[in-house]
Amino acid sequence: MILGGGLAGLMAAYQLKKNSFPFHVFEASQRIGGRVYSIPEFFRGQDVAELGAEFFTADQKAVFDLALELKLETIEITDI
Repeated sequence: MILGGGLAGLMAAYQLKKNSFPFHVFEASQRIGGRVYSIPEFFRGQDVAELGAEFFTADQKAVFDLALELKLETIEITDI
């Protein structure tokens, strides 16, 4: 049983599924993702608005490794 479908809960579910363990995710809200929330076409002419968990650093190895494993595009930002 996984309580919460935020990033931590989804990561737990992903790892359990990869290892063939049965599980069930329980989420109280109407959508999964927790603070990870993208709104497509939020502003006219813009692709997406990010409302959370938009940035991570290379020293956050678990997140970076997961992005690589899932073949997610990452963009290095140096001017902040």
